[in-house]
Amino acid sequence: MTAEEAAAETKIARLKLELEHRDQLLASVHARADTLRASVERLERQLEAAAEEQREAATERAELRRLLGNAQLQVHALMQLPAPQAGTAPPADGGATQTAPPAGPAAPPEPAAPPRPAASTGPATPPGPAASTSPAASRPPPRRPPARPQPRVRRRRTILDDARVVFAGLRRMI
Repeated sequence: MTAEEAAAETKIARLKLELEHRDQLLASVHARADTLRASVERLERQLEAAAEEQREAATERAELRRLLGNAQLQVHALMQLPAPQAGTAPPADGGATQTAPPAGPAAPPEPAAPPRPAASTGPATPPGPAASTSPAASRPPPRRPPARPQPRVRRRRTILDDARVVFAGLRRMI
């Protein structure tokens, strides 16, 4: 074997080693690409699931808003109804046979008793023997101290707040 042949074989062996090394690198790159594809697919599925949950939550919020609006309308309508007269009770059948009142003019209200002068009125105490025999009834109720403003409740940190902090730190690092 000549020196040229030995050099050629050495060069061929070195090139084969380089090819094997590049094949290994290529195989590891393909494996990493497959792993990344799987991760991307998993994240896309999670994103789709989160989007679906948000759509459902938005639908639920819209339904709750609609129900609240209906309830507010019903309360408003009930507030417009005249107050029931004292001493009247609904019929046993729940008012199913009740007829509408005649649409004639309403009777004028009875005049109220004339107001008494302030000097002739005594202290307002409830009638009854318990009020007159109790020593505490003659004393005014104890004064309550003025209400102090309640301290504000701190809002709990959410995962979004934590993410904002992390992103702010990353921006500073960049």
